[in-house]
Amino acid sequence: MSTLLAEDVEMTLDADGWAWTRREDGWAVPSTGEVTREIRITPTDTGIYLDALMIEWDESAAESREALALFLKRAERDVPGVGCSLDGALARLSADVPAGQIESRLGEALRSMSAGCHLLAAGARALLTPELARQYLSFLGEKTRDVTLS
Repeated sequence: MSTLLAEDVEMTLDADGWAWTRREDGWAVPSTGEVTREIRITPTDTGIYLDALMIEWDESAAESREALALFLKRAERDVPGVGCSLDGALARLSADVPAGQIESRLGEALRSMSAGCHLLAAGARALLTPELARQYLSFLGEKTRDVTLS
């Protein structure tokens, strides 16, 4: 990781008033809400990558996974610049910020990630209940077998 990139990230976090700590090769920023989550910032070849675990579960019914995939796909349009993904038994939020835009976009990305964690977690967790997932899918009336997340 370049020293310049690290200085840009830390200077921007400080200037925007974010609490942060160094973690291995990156940084961690707490996202508060009902449950405190951590937004991880890691350097990439082209800038930085932000990642937050929204929810995790042990097991889920097929309709719950379908409903959750659809819910997250639809949520992407409501949380600017943030992607949603399913990774096994994890639902994540993520964002990329190019190196040349750290000062102008890091704060915005962190606010969007934090809001996304706070606003989407309860709905996503509710869909792990099979009956609620079936009602959600029925209400939307959409075919969800073809839904894939980016």
